[in-house]
Amino acid sequence: MAFESNVNTHVPVLIVGAGPVGLALSIDLALRGIHNMIVERRTPRIVVPKMNMVNARSMEFSRRWGIAEDVRAQGSPDDLPLDVLFCTSLCGYEIARFPYPSYRERGELPYTPEGSWRISQMYYDPLLIERARTLSEVTLCHQTECLSFEDDGDHVRVRLRDLSDGTERQVTASYLVACDGAESGIREALGIEMQGPGQLSRNINLFFTTPDLVALHDKGYAWANWLMGANGQWGMIVSVDGRTMWRMSIPLPPGRDSMEETEACALIEKAVGCTFDYELRAILPWIRRQLVAEQYSRGRVFVAGDAAHVMSPTGGLGMNTGLGDAVDLSWKMAAALQGWGGPQLLASYDLERRPIAVTNTAEAGENFKKIRALPGAPQMLEDSPEGTVFRAQARTFIETGGYREEYEQEATVLGYRYSGSPLLPREDETTIAEHKGAFRQGDHIGGRAPHVWLADGRSSIDVYWSAMTLVTIGAADITAAQLAARALAIPLQVLELTPQQAEGLFTQPITLVRPDGHVAWKGKGGDWHAILSRATGTPVN
Repeated sequence: MAFESNVNTHVPVLIVGAGPVGLALSIDLALRGIHNMIVERRTPRIVVPKMNMVNARSMEFSRRWGIAEDVRAQGSPDDLPLDVLFCTSLCGYEIARFPYPSYRERGELPYTPEGSWRISQMYYDPLLIERARTLSEVTLCHQTECLSFEDDGDHVRVRLRDLSDGTERQVTASYLVACDGAESGIREALGIEMQGPGQLSRNINLFFTTPDLVALHDKGYAWANWLMGANGQWGMIVSVDGRTMWRMSIPLPPGRDSMEETEACALIEKAVGCTFDYELRAILPWIRRQLVAEQYSRGRVFVAGDAAHVMSPTGGLGMNTGLGDAVDLSWKMAAALQGWGGPQLLASYDLERRPIAVTNTAEAGENFKKIRALPGAPQMLEDSPEGTVFRAQARTFIETGGYREEYEQEATVLGYRYSGSPLLPREDETTIAEHKGAFRQGDHIGGRAPHVWLADGRSSIDVYWSAMTLVTIGAADITAAQLAARALAIPLQVLELTPQQAEGLFTQPITLVRPDGHVAWKGKGGDWHAILSRATGTPVN
């Protein structure tokens, strides 16, 4: 729909970029009652998939947004195993395998109402778009670009252009959020630098479809297939939809930035180990980077998702980190716009989310280093005693070299904490790095509040999103807290758990949980005016 010339419009939040992070922010704001406009240069059609996994925390967010069931329906079939295979080719030698059960076999998890799910962005983004379109608080404009913006102190003026007919208009917003990708023009205009190692490798993704790839070889279905040869790891094949579409990724030699179709086809057949019928759907060059923005906001303009951080896809942390940005920023913007957020609340977005991005980009980079360190030698491919010995050594190297960590990361995606945040008490601070290994729920300050099934069939996770939440055990006295919340105009709800429900999860009679599901405080009571003020961004002496 074309713009009317010289028509000014005001929205509380204007989001530039309708990828998964921008859409997630738009939906989450809308569910908190905040009208927003989201603009995107592209049409909504995605033909080449990128992201390929929604992790457990992001599935909890998707549950909040009402699309978790759709993710499961349109993602990878629940009866397929999620094995990770290391081999010379699909028809060649198997080096090592990490077996993982299907989603159906995995069943219900004790620490979350939602487990991770494999789904391509080409299916996930449309679910977000469809959900956004059902919300009256969302104005979604595709084929619309941001030409310029000016932060006037109490609002941001943004100039937009409709690419379908060239018409322009000015929109004012209380806040502008850049979700416009790794090459963010808004971040660049703000003068925010990216920090980190930068480019790690140049690569090609080859997307192809074939009716039944698994029938061509004897190794059964594996979600990811790492390809090894004389020079170590040289590529991988990943299932896109669990059915007929696959993605082959290949590092490019120095000086190369693309390849011809004939070369691409030869590499696909080398990876599978035989000639077969398939359709090459796309050849997509891409650059692997490791960078984090030096700051996440200036004035009333914020950056999120790839505009704030880019990382190696090894570990699937990129988009999922961006969804965490969206949820953190959403409740804080809502609180600021609704009048109960203090002056430090939006400033804490940078202080909370940037350390998570630094940690996640580093972890993704370490995963990539491990892949590059996979052993290789000519005898890897030989049917000889030397080949047998070398492949056995390679298997030991993989099984003892920490390669499982990329696929067993619940502690990373569910166990992170906002240590050092001005919104949190200083005691009980723990660094993110201490949460490697198996994930165990707890009431750690700054961490994700525990999942507990309630009598009405909901999870406690479902309750936290609505407001500041007091989780009480038994007959805890919260009268003073309720009076303080009323005086401060802070929305406060109560979730009462039995001692049996709380056992091993909540260690204090009262726990204060923020609307993003993170623990803000715990104890027996105290100065509730100070406790609630700090948690909502008002400095406390």
